[in-house]
Amino acid sequence: MAVYIGLLTLAGSVLLLIVFGLAVYWIIKAHVRNKKESFVRKRKEALVRERNETLFRKKKEALARKKKEALIRKKKERA
Repeated sequence: MAVYIGLLTLAGSVLLLIVFGLAVYWIIKAHVRNKKESFVRKRKEALVRERNETLFRKKKEALARKKKEALIRKKKERA
């Protein structure tokens, strides 16, 4: 009888170890997946931000160039 109880205890311990091992595995797997998705999302946001900043800078430079050309034209007309 004692051997039977010992085997049950051993089997229970093994099952508990397996369950806890799987739980830890799933938690780590979910954490890694979330971290990866977060990295991808941040990278996409950075690319969009960079593209918007580039477009804004180009528009600003084009406007400054037009103003400069208009000033040069005015000076030529006066002279």
